Amino acid sequence: MADIFNVYFSDQSNIDDSNVILPNLEKFTSELTTIEITEKDVEDMLLNLDTSKAIWPDCVSPRLLKEAMTITACTSSNGNVIGAVNFSKIYTSVGITNKSFFLSTGKILCDVPGLYYISSYIRTNTNSNEYYLKKNNDIISKSETNSWPEYYGTSTSVISAVVEFKKNYAKDIYSSHSCLIVMKIK
Repeated sequence: MADIFNVYFSDQSNIDDSNVILPNLEKFTSELTTIEITEKDVEDMLLNLDTSKAIWPDCVSPRLLKEAMTITACTSSNGNVIGAVNFSKIYTSVGITNKSFFLSTGKILCDVPGLYYISSYIRTNTNSNEYYLKKNNDIISKSETNSWPEYYGTSTSVISAVVEFKKNYAKDIYSSHSCLIVMKIK
C-alpha cells in the first residue's frame, strides 16, 4: 500500500529532487527549567473545571456519588409481621436522608427520582405466606413461600422500577433472616 501511495504522489510532481540535499535545521534547544504556578492559579483552574464530566480513579463519576442511594438492611429478630417489615439492622446506607423513618416503619421515602433495583427475601418456616412489594400502596411484586416442617424456606422477590415512591412490605411475614437491598441505578 505504501508503494502505491509513493508512486501516486511522486507522479504528481515534475521537479527532479533526486540529488537535492536537505537543508540543516536548527535544533530546538529550549529547556523548561522552572514552572511557576501560584495557589491562586490552582484555585482558578479548579473553579473552572466541569466536574460533571470527570471520572475519578475508581471510575465512579461525581454525579453518581452525589445522586447515589443505596441501603442494605436485615431483620434483627424473629416473629410474625403484619404490615411493613422492620429491617432494623442496617449494613450499608448511602444517601438515605430518612433513616429513622425507615427504621421505625420499614418504608423508604424516595428523595431522588430514578430507576431503582430492589431485591429482598423473606425466610419463613410456615406455608403459604405472601410477601408483597408495594409502590404507593399498589402491589408491584408478589412472592409466596412454601416450606416443609422443621425446615426454613426462602422466598425472593425482585423488581426494578422507575420511582417517585414509598415502598411498603406487608402481609403475614415471618421475619427471621430476612433482608432488603434498595439501590438507585440511574
